[in-house]
Amino acid sequence: MKCIYCLKKIKNNRSDDHVFPDAWYPDSTPANVQRWTVPACRKCNAKLQVIEDELFIRWGICVEPNLEACRGIEAKALNRQFFLGVKDPRRFGRKLSTFNNVRSNMGQYDPKRTHKGFAPKEGVRGTLAVLTPNKTRRIFSEKLVRGTEYKLLGRFIPWTKRINIWYEMAEDTDKDYAFWRDIASRAKTVSLGPGFAVKCAINPNYPEQSFYQFEIWGHIKFFAFVHTKSFKRELLLFWSFIKWHIINLYKRFRF
Repeated sequence: MKCIYCLKKIKNNRSDDHVFPDAWYPDSTPANVQRWTVPACRKCNAKLQVIEDELFIRWGICVEPNLEACRGIEAKALNRQFFLGVKDPRRFGRKLSTFNNVRSNMGQYDPKRTHKGFAPKEGVRGTLAVLTPNKTRRIFSEKLVRGTEYKLLGRFIPWTKRINIWYEMAEDTDKDYAFWRDIASRAKTVSLGPGFAVKCAINPNYPEQSFYQFEIWGHIKFFAFVHTKSFKRELLLFWSFIKWHIINLYKRFRF
């Protein structure tokens, strides 16, 4: 058996990881809802646990508590026992550090870094927002895609494939995602209780390609497209990465 995330063979360190974190399910989730789990090594599981804890606090304190899709989520994120009740000293320190990190990253509302579901209502000014690092969000999103690909299609996502992800941000309009919305309208919908919804579609001409739409708590929505890497595209991306670093170094050290 291989780990879903790092694709390395699992020997004696196997652990079952929840695709959607167990703590993220709202209190309104029916008892008969299947909570997806996938095989993962302990190293990947521990690494993703840290990211999930951080995102849970960042996003959980921003949801509307009166909605069924996120009932009890805000209380879990704000409840001091979410981290103070932990008896393990290392886990306690990690959760407390995460909470302090979130608190230090609160700032003025930025439409480019705020999800559409968390955008302030029309006429609201001077809104305080919890900003989400792109890298953290990206790792978590890829985790959901890899786990869902395994649960719905029964296959791993090898390193020869690329996962493209698009989040709906506050400044985006419906026209920006018209193409992906059209695909989603014809995709198979899988409901995992009121808190999560997944849409999955496979390209009939290229079965190795898959499309997903994820919705979390009715607030966060993103699209994912899994496809085989193109050598030409990868070369262009690598060159863009190098060029970006050269420009930044020039700006930093020029006299």
